[in-house]
Amino acid sequence: MKDAHSRTSESRRLDGTAPPDQKRPSYQELLDESLDQTFPASDPISPSAAMYADRQIESARDERDWSLAPGPKTPQKAASPTPTVKPAPADAITLLKADHAEVAACFRAYQKLVDAGAGGAERQPLAEQICLLLTVHAAIEEEIFYPAARKLLGADTGLIDEADIEHASAKDLIAQIRAMGPDEDLYDAKLKVLGEYIDHHVTQEQDEMFPKLAKAGMDTKAIGAELGARKQALIAEVTEGSEA
Repeated sequence: MKDAHSRTSESRRLDGTAPPDQKRPSYQELLDESLDQTFPASDPISPSAAMYADRQIESARDERDWSLAPGPKTPQKAASPTPTVKPAPADAITLLKADHAEVAACFRAYQKLVDAGAGGAERQPLAEQICLLLTVHAAIEEEIFYPAARKLLGADTGLIDEADIEHASAKDLIAQIRAMGPDEDLYDAKLKVLGEYIDHHVTQEQDEMFPKLAKAGMDTKAIGAELGARKQALIAEVTEGSEA
């Protein structure tokens, strides 16, 4: 066994702090020394002895036994971001049916508030949302969808005429609701009647008008794109007006 002085000297020699004239050992020399300390010459080489030698010569200053391969000279090209794909516009029938479903859900939510005895401050925002949704929906139908339907169907415009009349009745009721306070008499009743008007209107459109137009060959993709663009423009106008 080595004394403390010898072990200190050896430690300095191994970690690189020994005097410059004292040679640092190579991998093989350390391996041989480790084996001499642990095993007789007749014993096979133990993997643990090799690991011991590895640990002794590994250091940031070790350039004799190990070297790092140079990295690539050309920087790795960053992956291109995934392009944002705009969703394809819905066809006209799909867009209008989605509007119908949205406003129907709002009417159901409003009735739940009424049944729960909610105050006017809670009911009025939902009532205003219903009025806005119906106003925008009626506008895009009257400006784009119904004229295209009339052109396609020719003289067979009875369903469209009825739809125009139903729109007029709904718009009149919407104007009355907006002119009232939520706690005034008949406010909730007028919302309920409006919902019944719209339910009848939607049933007639979806069960009769839409199938007839589809059978007649309406270009629902092109008209749907027009409806979607106009709807977004109308909503933007309302939003800007409320923020002014």
